[in-house]
Amino acid sequence: MRLPRFTAVGLPLAILLSVRVCIAPVVFAQDSEDRSRSEIIEQLADELWRIETYETNALAEVGLTLENSLEYRGIARDCASELVMFQRESGNDPEDLIKILRETRSVDHLITLVDERIAAQPESALRLHRIRAEVASLAYSHDRATESVVEILELDPTDFEANYWIGVNALSDGQSVDARERFEELLAHPHLDDARRARLLNNIGLSFAMQREFARAEDCYVEAEYLMHDLGRHAAAAAAAANLGFIYQQRRDYDEALAHFERALWLNQSCDNLMDQIGDYHNLAVVRSILGDADRASRRLGNALYLCNELDLPIARIVTYMNASSILRLHASPQEAIEALQLALESAEAIGLTKAAIDARLQLADVKLDEGDIDGGHELVMQVMPAAKETGNQARIAKASSLLGFVAFMRGEYERALELVQKARSLRNELGDLDGVASDDVALAHIYSSFGRDEEAEQSFLSAIRISESIGDIETLASTHSALSSHLYANDRLVESIEMAEKALDNYRQLPDKSDIALHELMLAVLLVEQGELQRAELLALWALEFAEKDEFNYGIARTSLLLGSIKIQQKEYDRACAYLTTAQEFSEKIGDDEGVAKAKDHLRELPDGACD
Repeated sequence: MRLPRFTAVGLPLAILLSVRVCIAPVVFAQDSEDRSRSEIIEQLADELWRIETYETNALAEVGLTLENSLEYRGIARDCASELVMFQRESGNDPEDLIKILRETRSVDHLITLVDERIAAQPESALRLHRIRAEVASLAYSHDRATESVVEILELDPTDFEANYWIGVNALSDGQSVDARERFEELLAHPHLDDARRARLLNNIGLSFAMQREFARAEDCYVEAEYLMHDLGRHAAAAAAAANLGFIYQQRRDYDEALAHFERALWLNQSCDNLMDQIGDYHNLAVVRSILGDADRASRRLGNALYLCNELDLPIARIVTYMNASSILRLHASPQEAIEALQLALESAEAIGLTKAAIDARLQLADVKLDEGDIDGGHELVMQVMPAAKETGNQARIAKASSLLGFVAFMRGEYERALELVQKARSLRNELGDLDGVASDDVALAHIYSSFGRDEEAEQSFLSAIRISESIGDIETLASTHSALSSHLYANDRLVESIEMAEKALDNYRQLPDKSDIALHELMLAVLLVEQGELQRAELLALWALEFAEKDEFNYGIARTSLLLGSIKIQQKEYDRACAYLTTAQEFSEKIGDDEGVAKAKDHLRELPDGACD
């Protein structure tokens, strides 16, 4: 049973970074001079006064840290944002914010001071809660940020940034429909300008993409890029270009995807937007990996990791490790994938990022389970489940439930497996996660089959096929057609089994990674031999052998040669049968396949005397 694989970045990092409120705090590069905290704060305050536009990157403008300690991360970005917001929208004098910055010794102390001022100056509560929300969110205090956002909305239900924050928070929790409704309401906001409209369109597009409504997502991204280009905001235009690249990636138009990701990288380089360049490098690495270009994928991830280290961005570094793990896993390097995930987990725990640590553990559990370490994978998921429930993130709970269902299945606890996977499917269905629903349908099919509930198993396979067809997921479609073929064969429905195997092979031929073609040509050939279609079976087996030899796939060479040998026996071409069976025996011995060796020897004994002379 194959449960859904977890990917570190289900959507490209550039998309997540385009969501500009409280997704990820900014961490500043280490200051090269050995100066006191008060001197650093004085310079920071002076630099903040010189920021002129809301899109200015505080990282580039300030370029320093407050002793690089956790409690100060994000404060400078917060202050920059708030100062500009005051200057542009409210006209309030930000001097009191500068005083807070100079007085503070920790985020807790800063929030306490803000709370005291709220109590003392209730007429300034709205402005001060905006400060509090931004500081708390950028300092990883999600609950405190939420408290202030709720207060802001009570004081002013029309507040744009608070409503926007709620929408972003819903997106990060996988609630794409709720998020989109919030963003669409904000399109009618009385203080909407082109910059805000572009931000909203980017995120509405993201919500559509999460629902795999790519045509509607594309429309949003195109308009957002046009608006940002017109405004001369290259960083925001780059985010829209990256989003468009993701759409083309999902459509498997990889040339266009690469072109858009390269364009996003160029735009970010043109405005020295170093942080979003990291996301661009990630996106390019993912597509290169899909195309089988592991070397270029690794170089792009190396570029990303270099920037993460240069800028001292722990969150981006964590994402880079997780993306590296996914690529290493794709290219059959499970131990290196595990090492990358362990680095991500250690980094997340070091800076107190609970959600990132949960994601790293879930992905690490997935790799371990895939490698047969059932106990190790189970232990990791059990560590995660309480924290996942505490965060209330339904997507993570669904993932954990699905993995626990796999563990139960492998241990023969089929009732428990059924309960857990049904729970995961229900949660994913509520979230509109069609990829996850299709994967859980396949898992349920295997569980039903273990109970002997063959009709329910078949219906679950067919449900997964319908969903995969509707969202254009060729990879899941291919594996599901193949699994259904095996299920039908086990139930003595050979003709239907062949039909599904043919569909699976057609699907695999559409994928950029051609490594699975040989195996599925062989599987279809085996079925055709049983059906008595020897000529067609031989042709498929010869193609499979050619692929296997080209890829040095020894198992494929052994099994395909064995099948061709048996075909030639039936066709009474004994000399060719001997050649194929000798090759099958040789390669089976090479890979330690005792069953293959025994079958080759059995077939060789069927040959008439002198056939191998």
